[in-house]
Amino acid sequence: MTNNIILPLGEKLKHVRREKGLSQDNVAYAVDNHTSIISRIENGHIEPPPELLDAIRIFLDIQHAPLLPFELELYSEKLLMWESLLDANRLDDALAMQTELVHILSLPFEHDLILKYKMLMVRYYFKKPDFAAAEEHILQAESLLPYASNDTLILYYSNKAFMYSTKLDYKTSYKYYQKTLELFGDKPPSARILEATAYICCFLGKYHHGIRYILHARVLYEGDKTNLRGYHLDENLALCYAAVGETKKAETLFEMSYKQAILNGNEILQGITLLNISSITKKRGNYEKALEQQNKTLELFEKNKSIIIAHDKGIYLMAVFAKAMLQAKMNIDNTDTINLGRPLAEGNETFTIMLDAAYHLSNLNSTDSERYLEEIAIPHLIKHKPNEKSLHLELCKELEVHYKKKKSKTKAAYMAAIIRDIYEEIFISEEE
Repeated sequence: MTNNIILPLGEKLKHVRREKGLSQDNVAYAVDNHTSIISRIENGHIEPPPELLDAIRIFLDIQHAPLLPFELELYSEKLLMWESLLDANRLDDALAMQTELVHILSLPFEHDLILKYKMLMVRYYFKKPDFAAAEEHILQAESLLPYASNDTLILYYSNKAFMYSTKLDYKTSYKYYQKTLELFGDKPPSARILEATAYICCFLGKYHHGIRYILHARVLYEGDKTNLRGYHLDENLALCYAAVGETKKAETLFEMSYKQAILNGNEILQGITLLNISSITKKRGNYEKALEQQNKTLELFEKNKSIIIAHDKGIYLMAVFAKAMLQAKMNIDNTDTINLGRPLAEGNETFTIMLDAAYHLSNLNSTDSERYLEEIAIPHLIKHKPNEKSLHLELCKELEVHYKKKKSKTKAAYMAAIIRDIYEEIFISEEE
């Protein structure tokens, strides 16, 4: 890749003239000047006076083109303003600014500006969200990459990384986030990119990598934890600590996140954090308190159900599933809880199987339930939710304990072997 080369004024005028199939004589005649003057301008021998440059602009129909350095700088500043509006989720304002900048697409020689414009449009579509439109813009932009500046390449590859994360292709997403971070070179990396990379690490089971990225991002965000940024950093860091067994650190951070969510008046984030706190409470064996926390989570989610369903019904279904699993462990009838999630899980095979698994876990005295968990639920979830290792482990461990109580040594050993395989996958993910 080569950095974008800023053409001199004369080269830009020559480029446009030739694109339009015009001669120097045509331009000279239109602006009432000599062909030799036009030639000397194009070859960089003289600078045209402002009135002559304006006349040439009008004739070549490039009134908006950034022909002079200060004009190019002005466009760059406007693109930065547009980017800041997107970062602040001010989408209406961002859309209004986009209409002011759309003519960038018609600039014949500013490939880097065009690419940056397209990449900011991708960011807009991600936030809207319209993933199909975002992907189309990314594909259209590939031909401009040889002309891109380093900063624009960072924007391109981070967008591509996020696009693959929306497709749940976390390995490819991680590859492009790594490429993005490499482009920063000796400069401090973007805290936003570090945070996104850490998030992907969690999905890949690279929890120690995730912890390093988040701790780096926290330093860069210090003093600027706006727009719930502090909440998300602490929440993701807590999830990583919980995954590697550092329960006390995780609990402390979850409690901080919960307080931040309360201060911001965000009941959905309060519910998500309570759900995560309940998983630690459950691990400690305090099932009654964990159930109380999960009830509070579902109460908060019920109050905001329409918003949750519109954005990510999976959050609600995970809360239902977590409570149903805990009730099964406590030998409490979980039918009503499971029925809460049935309508939302309809048409989604994986969530339907998860709810069925919770039901069958509470009916393990039935050989049908044993068979369902062993032959359908666990193989399906390992295949279709490969990153949910804690879920696989919980189901396998419950079955292993059940088979040991039944003195079914062969089946208990089989479940123990699956558990070892899962732990081995986690270890390999961390080493890669």
